[in-house]
Order: sequence, then structure tokens, then C-alpha cells
Amino acid sequence: MSRTGPMHYSELNTMRQCPKKHHYAYVEGLQSKAQALNLKRGLWLHSMLEADALKRGFAHGTLLEVPSEINVPGIDEPVTVLGVDRLLVLHSGTDTVEVELSWKGMLELLEHHTDYALFPDHVIEERYTEGGQDLPTACRNIMRGYLWQYRDVLPKRRPLLVEVEWAKTLTGNHPDVEMEGRADLVEIDERGLVCLVDWKSTKSLPGQEFKLMESQRYLYLWGLTERLAAYNYTVHALAFDYLITSTPTVPKQNKPKKAPKAKSKCSECDGTGEVLPVPEDEEDGENCPACEGQGRRINLPTPNELKGELSVAQVKTTPLVYFETLKELELEITEHHRERLNELGANNDFYQRFNMPVNMKALKTVLSETGSAAGMAEHFRANPDAVYRNVDRSCTYMCDFLPLCMAELYGQDASTIRKRDYEPRHRQAPDGAK
Repeated sequence: MSRTGPMHYSELNTMRQCPKKHHYAYVEGLQSKAQALNLKRGLWLHSMLEADALKRGFAHGTLLEVPSEINVPGIDEPVTVLGVDRLLVLHSGTDTVEVELSWKGMLELLEHHTDYALFPDHVIEERYTEGGQDLPTACRNIMRGYLWQYRDVLPKRRPLLVEVEWAKTLTGNHPDVEMEGRADLVEIDERGLVCLVDWKSTKSLPGQEFKLMESQRYLYLWGLTERLAAYNYTVHALAFDYLITSTPTVPKQNKPKKAPKAKSKCSECDGTGEVLPVPEDEEDGENCPACEGQGRRINLPTPNELKGELSVAQVKTTPLVYFETLKELELEITEHHRERLNELGANNDFYQRFNMPVNMKALKTVLSETGSAAGMAEHFRANPDAVYRNVDRSCTYMCDFLPLCMAELYGQDASTIRKRDYEPRHRQAPDGAK
């Protein structure tokens, strides 16, 4: 089967994982009917981040290219960008829906004007959600936590290009390969340094080695070089902006302490506040060490303890969830709480940016290996009998084609599974959402 369009990074990555998976997805053009929640969540978060970046770019006046339309997952027609404040949707061909150009406006579009259910009966089972949250709630909480974490940083990052598509021909020692992709964000900081950013929504944070070895950013850097040069910009750094989708733990509340009796006087000084008995040669006695001269017990419960203080047990949560728990329980924010908030912010487990300076040797290596992988993909496309499987433990959690692959491997009725569980592949999704 001949190629019908340019090659994307997601296709290259699939080819590297398993030629058989590549064949199912990009030669047969199949995808699972039961689209996974994490893929939909990634698409939603990308759209919400895109809207937020566009709004900041409009506010700063730094956008090099102002989009007139953007694509929103689940809406067939492109969404019109009316300006700094508004998005316009042509819904069902005739009806129009207008929302604010912001991540909240984008979430409203996704929640109320797309079908986000996982199943035909429009019911999202709890086991397919994050911590019992439905898809809109999970995305709202993740985005709010992201903005809280970087509330002092994001205003200093000024977007230049947002969700920018590129197309370029890879030439050299390999056959020419038409490549294209969509970069999430190009931004400039207060020092004038330009950074190419890729948003990543993931269940857990990968290790340092994986971050260094991931080649997508270099391919996108190559694809955007001439375009940025036309505006006299050069990329200085590459970055992954990670949004961890695990649900933050809500801190537990201790049981309230009982208030002491009203007449809880110090038993050591009988409530006088002075050492008893008073020496004869002194007019006034010394302060009672038990109550420090207060005349009553000094170990009285604090107002927070009377309501039920937060547990001091260490939990995996975000500063925003911790802060909102304090507010919800109407607890006084003490120095201990401020220290905990600072600790969560500094050692956060949910939002991390990994920066890396551009390395020209790595760029050349990535381009060479991209050509090799593309050549293999074209060879297998032309010779389907040569396609083989990479079978390992990752098949069980990384491949949507496992049932079909197993059926063919063991000589079962694969045609029934193909019709029942799979459908033609939809429009290309952003590579970063994969």
C-alpha cells in the first residue's frame, strides 16, 4: 500500500516500538473503538493549554502568527478565534456557540459540545476515571493545579507560536521523506531566550535518561528552524512540560480535641499564677513555672485542634489541594501550614519542567536515525509479508492491537475481532497527546 501523506513522529515512534503495530495503525489504518481515557484526557489538556497560551500571547502582543482557527478534538469543524477574548464554534453546521478564549472556555466547549463518553450509552464507569473523577473534573483539577504551581512563572513566559504546524522534506543519505508535525509551544522568557516546549500529560514522571533520549523535540526543532529564522529567532533550549495525571491525595483531618472546662485553673498554683506559698520576705511571688504566670493550663487546644487539625502524615498532593483543604475545613493557616505549602511547591510530584540546551550533535543523530526508521516503514509498507512482531511485556499495556495480534498469531478468527473492536483511524491527533 503506497503512502497517502507525510510521516509524523507518532508513526516513526510506533515503527520503532513494533513493525506489526505500525502495520495495523498506519497501513491498515485501524484504531480501537474504545478510545482510552488517558488519550482523551491528553487531547483535552492540550486544547486547554493551547487556549491558555493563546490568551497570554494575545495579552502580551507577542504572537508571531495569530491563528484564525484552531482544531478542537470532538468538533468536526475548526473553531474560529475571534480575538483576545472569544472563540466561536460552528456547531452542527448552523448553530453558533461563543465562549471565552481561555482554558475554562475550552473546557466548556469540550464538556458540553463534544461526546466525551467512553461507551455508547454515554456512561463513564468509575474504574475508567482518575480517583472517581469524570473526565471534565479531572482535566479541570489538573489545569488548576498547573496554573497554581507556575503562577509566578507563566506571566514571564511569552508565547511566540502556539500549536504550530510544520512540514519539511528530510533529505540526505536516505530516500527523501516528507515529514510534518505540530509543535505545542515556542516561547521567549524575560532574558530573551527562546524555548521549544512540548506539553506531556502522563501517569507518572519518567526518569532522567528517558527525558534525555526522547527525540521528538529535536525533530520539531529541525522542522521549525527556517520558520523561526524568518522572524530572526533561534531556539536556545528544548523543554518538556509534564502534567502528571494521578489524582492528588486530599490530606486527612484529625479528630477534634475536646474543649477544656471553663474553670480549668492551674493545679500547681491554684489559679493565682504565682508560686505557692509566697515567701514571707517577698511581697509578690514568682511566676508559676507550670502555667508561666497565666493561672490556667497553657496546653489548651488551638482553634484548629478544636475543629480538627490536618494530619501531619506525608501525602502525595499539590499545594493547591492542600490550601483548598485548609479553606474548606475553615482552618487557620499557621506557620506550619506555610512551611508545608512551600515544601509541596518545591518538591512537587505533579508538575515539572525539564529543560535542556540544544545539542547539535544530538540533532544530527536524530535526523539520521529518523531517515533510517522512515526507510524501514516504507520497506514494510511495500512488503507486508516481511512485517514482524516485537513481543514483550509492554504489549499488555502499550498496544491497543493486542487482541487482534494474538488472534492472528494463534490462527483464530481475526476478522471478527477486527470488525468488532476496531474502526478506521481518525484525523491525525497531536503527537504530544500520544
